[in-house]
Amino acid sequence: MSNQIGQETPYRLEAPLALAATARPRLFFVDHTRVLLTMLVIIHHLALTYIAGPWYYRETTHDLLTNLLLGLLVLFNQSFFMGCFFLISGYFTPGSYNHKGPKAFLRDRFLRLGLPLLIFTFILNPLIIYLGAGTPIPYGSFLLKYGVSTIGTGPLWFVEALLAFDCLYVLWRWLTRKRAASTFTLATSKPLTYRATLIFTLSLALITFLMRIWLPFGWTIPLLNLIPSNFPQYIGLFLVGLLAARHGWFQRIPASMGKVGLGVALGSTLILFIPALLSSWGAFVGGLHWQAFVYALWEALMGVGMSMGLLIFFRQRMNRQGSLGKFLSRQTYAVYIIHALILVCVAEYALGSLHLYPLLKFALAMLISIPLCFVCAYLLRKLPLVRKIL
Repeated sequence: MSNQIGQETPYRLEAPLALAATARPRLFFVDHTRVLLTMLVIIHHLALTYIAGPWYYRETTHDLLTNLLLGLLVLFNQSFFMGCFFLISGYFTPGSYNHKGPKAFLRDRFLRLGLPLLIFTFILNPLIIYLGAGTPIPYGSFLLKYGVSTIGTGPLWFVEALLAFDCLYVLWRWLTRKRAASTFTLATSKPLTYRATLIFTLSLALITFLMRIWLPFGWTIPLLNLIPSNFPQYIGLFLVGLLAARHGWFQRIPASMGKVGLGVALGSTLILFIPALLSSWGAFVGGLHWQAFVYALWEALMGVGMSMGLLIFFRQRMNRQGSLGKFLSRQTYAVYIIHALILVCVAEYALGSLHLYPLLKFALAMLISIPLCFVCAYLLRKLPLVRKIL
């Protein structure tokens, strides 16, 4: 499960230059999608808190309804939200590279991705672990006793993976630098078709299933905090993002495809997701089980369908931006960096001693944490130099 974003962020909304030499207007609908996904990250990790999942601070509950609903929420989120982040990141990668060139692009990536990753891995992650443990001993003694074991990327596994993807993209552009540059226009670029979408989705499901025969869902690489069996979706959607930038798909996908995507995603939850979970508990995580393939197929349908549906929903309904939307969008990357620290402080130190039904406690923590994360991100970005990075 996931322990797994600002104008100047890894998801920055600069105009892609792959389709034309002239700049295009800012894609407000992508801003709104990122804000929603960022809020889902907060909700996801709060849910892990109250079902004692893989998180810094956990409150174990034996309440069946709480474990069921929040467990389903975690699995539902996991199936699409990080994949959608990679799709959006891939979309804006070519434009950034074309605008800056390889050296400046890499320098920017290491500044905006690599520096926060290092700070989190070696400074924030140990601090959050210490706070999550309830500050059992003085912090200095804690570091001396557990120092090396507290080093880790935590939820910044995404930043770690995105930095690797960007480096590989630069390498690919260098290896193909002698190819004649083609000029793409909206008139000559290829539209996205249902057939291509179906082939991609089925291929994604099959690759995921095959990988999980040996590396089951949930198995994590220590320290790096990467879940290999989730990466077929992440890699696939990042590559689709690159193609989407080349052909202008975010702007050109028909609204009907978004409706179909959402319909298929939600419909498959009833047809595939529930049977895969209930028919034989635990078989869905991997191995040669039909439940594992059905679950992988559901994840693929969710990853593609929800990503397409959300983008088109916001494009059709909210492709404009007021002051609140602008504020939220600018803080998203900083929120992603600091949200773990804030969630632990809210759940353990503000609400930990509060005796409430777990679902009510989760709801209260969510209502407090989401605005608090954005406000703290805003204040953090007021610091000198921080705004240039976050």
